Amino acid sequence: NQEELKSELGDEKAEALLLDIASAMKNAIKDKESHVVARMNEGDFAMLLPTSSAEKADTLCSTLATSLQSVIEANELDVQKYFVNFGITKYTGEFSTKEIFSKADFALTNSKAKGAFGIVQYTEDDDENEIILGKEAWHKELQVAMDQKRFKFAMQKAVDAEGKTFCNELFLRLEDYNGHIHNAGYFMPMVNELGMNADMDHHVLKKVSQMLSTKALPAIPLSINIGKEILMGTSDWSWLEKVLRTIKMVSKENIYFEVPNRSQIPVEILAKLSEMLRTQGFGLGIDNFMIDGDSLRD
Repeated sequence: NQEELKSELGDEKAEALLLDIASAMKNAIKDKESHVVARMNEGDFAMLLPTSSAEKADTLCSTLATSLQSVIEANELDVQKYFVNFGITKYTGEFSTKEIFSKADFALTNSKAKGAFGIVQYTEDDDENEIILGKEAWHKELQVAMDQKRFKFAMQKAVDAEGKTFCNELFLRLEDYNGHIHNAGYFMPMVNELGMNADMDHHVLKKVSQMLSTKALPAIPLSINIGKEILMGTSDWSWLEKVLRTIKMVSKENIYFEVPNRSQIPVEILAKLSEMLRTQGFGLGIDNFMIDGDSLRD
């Protein structure tokens, strides 16, 4: 985050760091026959390698990731907080500029979902006939998909220590215009990138409420995931309480709500949610929770 970087280092040192990053990128490809390195905006850079291959580009990014990590560490910054990601795509003269950037943006978004210094290469052999969209088109597609009820639920059994089914966790799937079903790994990186997490949670909770009232969901214990964004919005709490009351009225089975354990949700927010769920007879789960030092600190 550029603002956090400037706050920690100051404007001058933050700009110097970006110049060091640019210099490392130029050094990494100085032996290439032809290339272009450009700074797209404050924190985004692009490299154009017309004489390279996908394999060489992947190797280059791996080498560059190591080099940039050293640059960041040299500035006494935490590489778990300040890092880079790489999105790679091939192109030919037949591709439009928009198509090239859309594919690169898609790869970069998925790279960010992998975490620090992730590298993702967009491939053309998309067995799922994936829709390749830019950010604006993705925003429209996600909103229209919600309006057209093209988000579907899938279920996975959650078992206890004895192997008995404890509840059934709901997962979201996206049906595209061609009728192909995509799992969350396809669209959630862009939901995160566009800041639409709270919108998605609103959609999921309303969908659960409607499907329970019409008995479109089976009468079994369910687990529903909600993110931190809907909990951090002060205007969402009254709506959340109302929809929870509706869900409780139409469901006779146990329902659990899971929150992520690594999303820096303040303790007071978790306490407030826990009290709200307990009062209405719901359970609270912490996703991916393990009894170890890092988890307990989270």
